[in-house]
Amino acid sequence: MSIVTNYVCDKCGNIAHDPNQFWTIGVTAKCQDRLYSNYVIAPMEVCRKCLESLGIFPSKETKAAPEYSPPTLEDLIIDIVERHVSKNT
Repeated sequence: MSIVTNYVCDKCGNIAHDPNQFWTIGVTAKCQDRLYSNYVIAPMEVCRKCLESLGIFPSKETKAAPEYSPPTLEDLIIDIVERHVSKNT
């Protein structure tokens, strides 16, 4: 008997068997006075393609594309939180 683990992208639904092809993203709040105190909201597991589409760690080819326009931090936070809210309602 064998066990197969599927990893599914929370943004596009892409399925893979390698956890190294997925990244956890979310919005984190941390108090600077406390070493280990932080709060993470809206964690998502996304594939490399979706990671790049969000403007996070784009490849050299993606950056060189004429249509590439990285989103603002505010746009990213809004997108991540909206996906979290719609997923949990």
